[in-house]
Amino acid sequence: MTSPESLTITTLGRPAAQGSKRLLGRVMVEASAAVAPWRAAVTQAAVDAIAEAGHEVRPVYNGPVFVDMCFTVRKPTSAPKTRVSWPSTRPDLDKLVRACGDAIVAAGVLRDDAQIVELAAAKRYPLEGPGSLPVPGVVITVQPADHQPTLGTDNDPVVSLDAARWTP
Repeated sequence: MTSPESLTITTLGRPAAQGSKRLLGRVMVEASAAVAPWRAAVTQAAVDAIAEAGHEVRPVYNGPVFVDMCFTVRKPTSAPKTRVSWPSTRPDLDKLVRACGDAIVAAGVLRDDAQIVELAAAKRYPLEGPGSLPVPGVVITVQPADHQPTLGTDNDPVVSLDAARWTP
């Protein structure tokens, strides 16, 4: 069986960031106790999505992939109720992505998260924007990188190193 055009993984629950590790005796452990159960929930949701798609071989994708992740986080009671607002507080979006990247590798979606060549990620409050859920959780879509990348199009030009006057 070939890789599916795309695989969508939906996990409900409070997203947890994979942050720093700390030394406990001689063992490195996650600083956050919430990340292990969250990563396990995403891994299980990915395993279920793979089974639902009827894919029997793992990893599902062996080549480069594009990944979209939309995290829905709990809206604080102090946030405005009548207008869209942005979750610009913790958890950090990049750390949420890191936890989910590791989870989809553990589930067998990817061989290695280094296969991700393009990533789009968003953090939203429930039902406030494209891709957001009615409750906290994440929607992850993985697809093979078999078409032109979306970055560097006319709408989003990539600046050349020369133009940016980059120096190492």
